[in-house]
Amino acid sequence: MYREAQVLPVWEGPADIQALEVVRLIGPRYRVDREFLARVGSVAARAVNTAAKISAADAGGEALGGVGRLLHSQLAELEEALTWLDEHPEQVERHARRLTAWMADLIEVALLAEKALPELAAGSQRTLAVAWWLAQARLTPLPLRGVGDELTWLPAALPAMLAHEPVTGLSLCDLSAVTGSKVAGR
Repeated sequence: MYREAQVLPVWEGPADIQALEVVRLIGPRYRVDREFLARVGSVAARAVNTAAKISAADAGGEALGGVGRLLHSQLAELEEALTWLDEHPEQVERHARRLTAWMADLIEVALLAEKALPELAAGSQRTLAVAWWLAQARLTPLPLRGVGDELTWLPAALPAMLAHEPVTGLSLCDLSAVTGSKVAGR
């Protein structure tokens, strides 16, 4: 059903047209960006708060906290970008596709992190691993363009992840440790 769900009124066609529709919706008439920022911010805060409650021995807590802090950091950058676009409306079309892709990546990671919360409570890291993987691939600059050993856990975990089976015992680290970035918590 999710695959068939219509997200935008213009649900087919080139990415440029969809991006222009997103820009229209975040513009001064509709301000859908406020709802977007609030939704992703809420998930990020829940992830950070839940991670703080998980025991330090559980690698899932560290990874969940890293995803939450990364979402907070990205939201701050997105808010800055949206403010800049409000001040420079002549530049909106030029950045529409990049903004749309960024927002899509943020909501994907946020929804996966949200889905991971009850799974972690049940002892599975499957959805957290997918959220962590996507966050690392799409929201952070990879050191050495991804050439390294940050994803050594993936080949063993991927079959269970794809089969929607529980995954346990992963060593997912805080994303700021992987990227070397200073991801600020809120």
